[in-house]
Amino acid sequence: MRKCLPVVLLLPLTSAAVALAANEPRVDSSTLRALAEKAEHASLRDQCFLYAQLVRNGTELADSELAEGDSEASALALRSVEAYTGMLDTALAGDAKKLKDAEILLRESAFRLKAAMLASSLEDRPALASALVKINASEAKVLGAVFAH
Repeated sequence: MRKCLPVVLLLPLTSAAVALAANEPRVDSSTLRALAEKAEHASLRDQCFLYAQLVRNGTELADSELAEGDSEASALALRSVEAYTGMLDTALAGDAKKLKDAEILLRESAFRLKAAMLASSLEDRPALASALVKINASEAKVLGAVFAH
């Protein structure tokens, strides 16, 4: 009876997590394009946060494509994530706002990408590792800017 108790207690938690995940809108390439266009035309103060959102959404897209077995689409999403981290670094030069929120998004993206890398096949890992290095570098720069303000 004692061994069954933890399983019984965990079932409602897992079903609640699945329900929450089902309610979140799925990120796709059109969502990324719309957000990228918004970031390009945003003021310099808002660009850093918007590019951090693009990194997070691109990471989610790459992770979901990898989970579905589409390595090519995942690699394409990872290349866009790397490009967005470069744009984020450029946008950081201005007086950005929401720096802490951007840092949190980057930290969450790095965590998710690391988990995806550990679960991925060996041929997918170099692209994931490259994107992870760039995200971690951008996160360090944003965190430095947070403490500089």
